[in-house]
Amino acid sequence: MPAPPLVVPPELPAIHAKVTPRLGPHILTGPIAVKGAKPGQVLQVDIEAIDVLYDWGYNAVRPLAGALPDDFPEKRIIHIVLDRAKKSWRLPWGPGGAAGALLRRHGHRAAPAWGAVSTAPPRRNGGNLDNKELVAGSTLYLPIFVDDALFSVGDGHGVQAMARSASPRSRPG
Repeated sequence: MPAPPLVVPPELPAIHAKVTPRLGPHILTGPIAVKGAKPGQVLQVDIEAIDVLYDWGYNAVRPLAGALPDDFPEKRIIHIVLDRAKKSWRLPWGPGGAAGALLRRHGHRAAPAWGAVSTAPPRRNGGNLDNKELVAGSTLYLPIFVDDALFSVGDGHGVQAMARSASPRSRPG
């Protein structure tokens, strides 16, 4: 947990207590029905605005995970101070940089023939896209597989969208 003055709002543990991710680690907002959307059409998602809500974030590394699976023999979590007014961040030992905001997970209900699918890998219906260009002002197009599309979004990140000045081993993400 973050050290004071970094505060975890009561809504966050309440969400974690109530929601159990089934097929992937992401807690999402949705599904949101897009009335009249039909299979074979394309869903246009216009990202009008997105911002960082809290004054802190975190970075976690763990063995056998991520892009550097063999570089971290132990799990480690660091907390990162965010200055929302200045749109910047600072690591506990000093270095920092510009902060942006993006939602890495965009998608909608998969084709029924696929069955239940994980939120982690990207697919034709969306998924964990990890695209730093999916920020305010951008548009995403996804093919629709079910009536009303049933769009969901989540997995927010406050730094991944911006250039970073820290080393790869300490870089927020």
